[in-house]
Amino acid sequence: MHLMQESLNLSGDQAEELEPILAAQQKLLAAFRRETSLPRSQRMARLKEVLETNDAQLKSVLAPEQVEKWLKRGLHPAGPSATDQQSAVTGG
Repeated sequence: MHLMQESLNLSGDQAEELEPILAAQQKLLAAFRRETSLPRSQRMARLKEVLETNDAQLKSVLAPEQVEKWLKRGLHPAGPSATDQQSAVTGG
């Protein structure tokens, strides 16, 4: 969280709003890693859902410039990719 706060110049309010979102994301990702009973394709589909939900929550708190920085600096849990960067900036 500290890295994200410094990198994106988060306000105190933003940091406060993001903390529970990021904590929930970490729990979901940890559960995802432990889940091995589903086929890979189902696991990947579930991961995509989790990340899309999380992205929407983060984008509701961050300014567009912060979203762009977040993706470019690799702070996104899936890492930076051209597709993620473009959809984050364009909204789709």
